[in-house]
Amino acid sequence: MQDITVNQFDSIWLIWDDDNAPPEGGWRTILWRSFNKNGEKVISMPQFIEDHADIIKKRYLAYIYSLGESNIRHTKLIDHLEIRPGFSYWWMTLLNEKCNVSKSLQIPDVLKVMALHLLSKKIPPSKVILISKNKTLKKTLYRWFKKEGIPFEWDYKYGENRAEAKHFILKKNILRCVYSILPCPLKAAISLLFYIIKRWPLRGEGLERLKNSKAFITFCSYFDNLDRISTENGRFFSYYWTVLSDFLNERKIHTCWIQIFIKDGLNPTAREAKAHIDNFNRNQDFQLHIPLDCAISLSTVLSILYDYIRICVKGLRMRGIREHFIEKDSGINFWFFLKDDWRASMYGQVAMSNCIFLNLFENVLRHLPEQNLGFYLQENQAWEMAYIYTWKRYGHKTLIAVPHSTVRYWDLRYFYDPGVYTQNDKNRMPLPDKVAVNGQVSLNMLREGGFPEARLVEVEALRYLHLAATSPMDNKPFRGHTNLLAVTDYNPEFTKKQIEWLRYVIQKTANIYYIIKPHPNCPVSKDELPFNNVEISYLPIERLLKTCDLVYAGPTTSAAVDAYCSGLPVICMIDGNSLNLSPLRNMQGVYFVRSADELLQVLSNCNSINTKKSPEPFFNIDPNIPLWKALIDQYVNAIPKQNH
Repeated sequence: MQDITVNQFDSIWLIWDDDNAPPEGGWRTILWRSFNKNGEKVISMPQFIEDHADIIKKRYLAYIYSLGESNIRHTKLIDHLEIRPGFSYWWMTLLNEKCNVSKSLQIPDVLKVMALHLLSKKIPPSKVILISKNKTLKKTLYRWFKKEGIPFEWDYKYGENRAEAKHFILKKNILRCVYSILPCPLKAAISLLFYIIKRWPLRGEGLERLKNSKAFITFCSYFDNLDRISTENGRFFSYYWTVLSDFLNERKIHTCWIQIFIKDGLNPTAREAKAHIDNFNRNQDFQLHIPLDCAISLSTVLSILYDYIRICVKGLRMRGIREHFIEKDSGINFWFFLKDDWRASMYGQVAMSNCIFLNLFENVLRHLPEQNLGFYLQENQAWEMAYIYTWKRYGHKTLIAVPHSTVRYWDLRYFYDPGVYTQNDKNRMPLPDKVAVNGQVSLNMLREGGFPEARLVEVEALRYLHLAATSPMDNKPFRGHTNLLAVTDYNPEFTKKQIEWLRYVIQKTANIYYIIKPHPNCPVSKDELPFNNVEISYLPIERLLKTCDLVYAGPTTSAAVDAYCSGLPVICMIDGNSLNLSPLRNMQGVYFVRSADELLQVLSNCNSINTKKSPEPFFNIDPNIPLWKALIDQYVNAIPKQNH
């Protein structure tokens, strides 16, 4: 932890929001986006957040909770946004979703401002100088320090304008660039039109069969990540559920699968998805697959538009909402950081998307015969709130959420203020009856995060069962060099920085062969790393791990867990612009690097890297899935035999 000594240096703060080295002077330098420390007078805000992680995380969750509880004209914000009896639209907003992983990338800056306030209690500044092109940060700090009577200066000559960088990326696609500057309602209308056009081939698909379904267990899943060979042969095999679907078939248990269409290589359009669903239904006696979009119709579209207009009107009636974005204890107004999320949720594409999901789920689940048991993939996205509410509204029974991958400490979607779990109001947040966690790590993460322990149940990690047979450290041939597997990220900015660090270390190391595995949605060109000891590979991760000696992983990729569970040394990159989103945060034997120089230092001593892991297993990975079988048997055995 960084040692902070009050009055050791001048009380002037220089907040440095830039990747370059800050100037030295009679001030205390606060690095906004870097872990690097240049002397005693430098404080890294990313590191400060890590050192005070629990305090700052709980503070942000409490802030979002209090925002929903805000009293506006004698009524709570949550109640103002009631869109169905007992269901508040608040639970579907980006503010409640807190997706700092991809949708709400400004959240790390909010956390840094909260950390800055915590720091100000230890070292009160006499003056603050901000070097940044982040105008949102400038507006927020200016109003805070003005209120505190502290002189504030802003200089934007340095620093990368992240908004401009994003705009540059958008210029690669002129249509997206134009779309980004349209008014929110126009964006919403266009998104609905394109949604209908793209999904229209799925309308009515399987809806009549659904009404007469024999199923009493329903799965809600994404219709991607399918095994290609199995799909072409008419056999449903999803890498989200792997062997579980085969087990249910073998037991002759009738199941219904509500599939959310996701465009991918196997299903590039809705027509291909429809063909595959038809093929599954012809070849699977005990499975009924229906696309969620089967409920699209003219009446559904009218209901979607009606709900969207209602939400817009509710938003317009709360024009003074910005004053409720003030954090009570600090007096800091985070409106400038969070206003885009609010507006998108109330008037934009997000609002329209939420209305689409709510209406589609209503039209599907009201036709589904009463279900004794349901499962859905959990990431705590907005659609899940609509699904939970609608499931219970139409009288279906036990609903179990399944986090299909890892639960990361800084993935704020999985965490809420404790007050959320104790609410008794009619518009309280929809919760699943159980959450099926895939190992002790996720169990501890949710339990320590305040989720009710009585609702947690352990199962096997279906997506990671292949790790049970993986032992890449054994019987490796002597090659005379080290094979390093670099697994990049889906985030273009993270990937760009990861490649820059690699380019730097490749020129300074010897006897290392680099295999780059890009994320499918963020390709890497060989031109970016034009070296003889570099290759680009898209082979499955389990095959690549068997050929490598150590792994260098991007900030968020779950492939780091595959490597860790396989016994390989893992080096994880941390980006100061974000948080430590690695699923291996605080795991024993993992190397976290904060700069290209730190990466070089680790690779220069790669032969002596410690591979000691944490004693507890990361996942439950028994291929016989006894925990899953026991869980399902609890409900199957309670049902009369003629029903299954």
